[in-house]
Amino acid sequence: IRDRIGFEPKIRIDANMNWSVPAAIKWIRQLERFDLQYVEQPVPDFDLEGMAQVRRSVAVPIAADEACGDVRSVLALLKAEACDVFVVYTSEAGGLTRAREIAAIADAAGKWCAIGSWAELGVATMANAHVAASSSNFPFASDTHLPLQESDVLSEPLALERGRIEVARAPGLGVALDPEQVATLAGLEVRESVFYDDVHGEAPRIGQIL
Repeated sequence: IRDRIGFEPKIRIDANMNWSVPAAIKWIRQLERFDLQYVEQPVPDFDLEGMAQVRRSVAVPIAADEACGDVRSVLALLKAEACDVFVVYTSEAGGLTRAREIAAIADAAGKWCAIGSWAELGVATMANAHVAASSSNFPFASDTHLPLQESDVLSEPLALERGRIEVARAPGLGVALDPEQVATLAGLEVRESVFYDDVHGEAPRIGQIL
């Protein structure tokens, strides 16, 4: 990829908790020469000491995703010195206020934040935009599944222009729902579960989606 795009565009990778500590250190060290922006959740979320060990052993910033769902987990990560970046999900944090609390705590500790995405629709996407825009420590490009969506619950779909979403200026989140779309999507049933094998040495965990 670097051969094709050069070193100006930023690249970051997400291990999604699939590496053991030895594997994370091994692979990240091999990737350091490609100037990664950060590596997201290299080891399981419960292994804060393992994350800290990885962070101490590599020259690439480490981001916490699954490990930082709320204020308590953020404080635990800071105490363990386990990460450099916090990936924030407004819905997972418990709303805009909680998400901004996470960002404020991270900022006070001298840490950066990034917006994560798990295929949310327009309401949560705009909430994420408000959180990032109202905080001072979101320097990275945010994740969004907006370009992949075939439909939304908003009366006016969000416009993604040159990689940017304009924060709505209307009251509240600044978006309105389409009642027909809400009714249609409310009738859908999604059956999906993910499970992983255990971590063994340098082998990655194997995940399956049903």
